[in-house]
Amino acid sequence: MTSLDDLLRRALRRLYAAHGQGAQQMTVDLQAASAGALRRALQAGMTQNTRQIERLERVFNLLKLPVAGEHDPVMAGVSEDGNAAIRDITRSPELDQEIIRGGQLAAHVYLANYGTARGYAEALGQRKAAKLLQKTLDEFGRVDRRYTKLADKLRAETRGGGVKDAAKVLAAAGAVAGGYAWLNRDKAPARSAGHVHVDPAPREVVVVERETTVVAVPVVETA
Repeated sequence: MTSLDDLLRRALRRLYAAHGQGAQQMTVDLQAASAGALRRALQAGMTQNTRQIERLERVFNLLKLPVAGEHDPVMAGVSEDGNAAIRDITRSPELDQEIIRGGQLAAHVYLANYGTARGYAEALGQRKAAKLLQKTLDEFGRVDRRYTKLADKLRAETRGGGVKDAAKVLAAAGAVAGGYAWLNRDKAPARSAGHVHVDPAPREVVVVERETTVVAVPVVETA
């Protein structure tokens, strides 16, 4: 018959193995990532992972258990998914987004497993162990939120760069000479040049997405 002690032991062993599997995947992701902010996040994650392993070893010691790992098939699946993305996606912005998605998938696996292990430890009266597990659980909650913000930031930067280039091309072509041009997905333009709205106004190109100005560039005077 499986006891709560057995479940806690198994959860800790799988977490220990998952940290090793996660470290290997972060090394692969770091080599594939392009954005500087993502690379820095991965490097910070690798450093944090080492500290979390050390903290987990303290939990093993508190519970007088041998420090050992047990293959985590869920984390293995996350790594396989991430490696497939690296093989299949060639464009840097899209690959960075997939690397972030993989990082969040891994964070959610840790959140589920650390939350469960913490609950087992509390139920068994192992308060010190539960406190250490909660500390790592809190860290992965912050990791997940930071990845969400990073993904949003990188998508905004990619859109901004593309829109800015489009605005410059239109300005150089004289499509918006002497006027404002903006991209607004929520309103139909009065006069349209492709997907860019053209409206009489001062000599500036203002690109707007969802009511928010992304970039403003001077209009190029044309003959």
